[in-house]
Amino acid sequence: MFKDFTRSRGVMTLLAAAAMVSACDNMDTPIRPATRDAELMISLKVSSMVGQMGERIAVALDPDYAGQLGGVSGYLRFNPARLTYVGQTVEDGIMMVNTRDAESGSVRLAAASQSGFAGDIGTLVFEVKGAGYAGDLSFEVEDAVQYAIGGARKIGDVRTVSWAKEDRALRVGEPKLMTSADWMGLVSPKSDARFGETFARPGDLAVPNLRFGDPNLSGSITLDDVIFLLNVTVGNLELIVDADTTTFGGAGAGRRDAVIAGNVDPINSPGLGEIGDNLRPGVTAGGFGQIDLGDVIVVLNEIVNPAAQPVAGEIIPGRASATPGRVIVNAPITTNTTWTNNNVYELSGPILVNNNATLTIQPGTLIEGARGTTPGTAGSLFIQRNGRIIADGTVLQPIVFTCVGLPKSKGCWGGLTLSGNARLNEGTQTSPNLPGEAGGRDSVVADADPAPNCFEKTGEGGSGLYGGCNDADSSGVLRYVRVEYPGFRFSATNELNALALQGVGNRTVIDYVQVHGGLDDGIEMFGGTVNVRHIVSTANQDDSFDWVESWSGAAQFILVQADSLDGDKGIEADNTNTSFDALPRAMPTVCNVTLVGK
Repeated sequence: MFKDFTRSRGVMTLLAAAAMVSACDNMDTPIRPATRDAELMISLKVSSMVGQMGERIAVALDPDYAGQLGGVSGYLRFNPARLTYVGQTVEDGIMMVNTRDAESGSVRLAAASQSGFAGDIGTLVFEVKGAGYAGDLSFEVEDAVQYAIGGARKIGDVRTVSWAKEDRALRVGEPKLMTSADWMGLVSPKSDARFGETFARPGDLAVPNLRFGDPNLSGSITLDDVIFLLNVTVGNLELIVDADTTTFGGAGAGRRDAVIAGNVDPINSPGLGEIGDNLRPGVTAGGFGQIDLGDVIVVLNEIVNPAAQPVAGEIIPGRASATPGRVIVNAPITTNTTWTNNNVYELSGPILVNNNATLTIQPGTLIEGARGTTPGTAGSLFIQRNGRIIADGTVLQPIVFTCVGLPKSKGCWGGLTLSGNARLNEGTQTSPNLPGEAGGRDSVVADADPAPNCFEKTGEGGSGLYGGCNDADSSGVLRYVRVEYPGFRFSATNELNALALQGVGNRTVIDYVQVHGGLDDGIEMFGGTVNVRHIVSTANQDDSFDWVESWSGAAQFILVQADSLDGDKGIEADNTNTSFDALPRAMPTVCNVTLVGK
């Protein structure tokens, strides 16, 4: 959806559909054009043109290609009044089938071979419901990839024939709706037990040596990874599957991450996405990524010939090669401090950053809050007024805030709060941060409001004072940051959110931030003028995107997915908690928002 966000081909515009050509049921050989300028020709075979009602027939793709065809994906169309899809038989290569639209006459498939297809691709089995079915068969190519050691070359010139040729040698066989586990048991029987293992969590910075081409995060690249990517390609599985899924091999075995680890094509050498690499692997020149057959073939090549791969098999930048150290943080931060990505920083309780100090957090750093059930015990990070945070991660090296230990759960630590000097419309009219006065780092600025008596308030959860007269205040940078499983409830009106922005000014950078699994709101603006972009708010217990007390900043590219059990509002918008008329009124600009409800 956003730049730098990876997507599967399921949400991309399809290639032009093959032209429909009428055919007769008894035509044995299709009439092909006299000249052929396509690199790849795909025809359809059917085991019988005249199958009787209740009889099963087989359909296969028949590729004609001078090189080694590594994989094909697309849509097999049929008339559901004449055929019913039954399943597939096992042939050369691996083929995943998405049957979601089978009742409407379409199955989506993706097939790949680690040595190149030597013959038919398939086979799909149907039950005959009515005569004339062969004339309705067609195949719409989505993607085709040449098998090539060291990479995957897309075949841009593909021609399909939209009628079927009878081939009575095509075996119907015993069909099955093949699952991922079925394929793993077939192609790699010894790996069955691996479905019960606990692998790394997606984006888990504490687990070393995560590699490109290993989207199941197991530590090695196997056909399990290939099957997962094929499933993503046809839309059977999500791009990121977290720990609790039972979709892919059973509870506790579902951790998969195609967005980074699986997105390896195009290779875009040199560079692996390190800081300074302007075109990381897996993305186009425009910065967009997608999971398709190119990624599948690159990973297959890594299994066959690891030495030839410049990306797959390489450690993802920022994933430490050694177990990180652990630093216990148990005192306020009152001088400039840097947290480095070779350590995990454990917040032993509420940690304050104040006294004009700046906390800098390196890309790829993991911060863990202590668990606590009473006030003052849960780890929290409060960037207080006139403190600052510079947490500037990258797409490959996000900065992650979470709680200590497993399992993770909502409210297992306190959360992250930033407090600034920007305006509010309620509180106490004793703000110390007037233009020209001492006390605020950015208090003397040309665009500060000259009116006296600006409001300030005490933040919830012991976060301290916020608010003032300086709309151009800066509390620092949050970029490529994930805040997960935070929140603490002191009372019904005194709670910690996942990310609270209290009186934060518009010189603060909030961009590419995810708040996930919070006990209260996902992200809430308490007044201020801060602008936010690329915000993902998922599975939070209360409101996903919330503002109050005259927030007048801007928000763009907001994605919300409510928790199916306890989520409340997608957006809650208030002027103040008590008055519609308090000035200045809340007046944000909000655009490009997607809200997914329960």
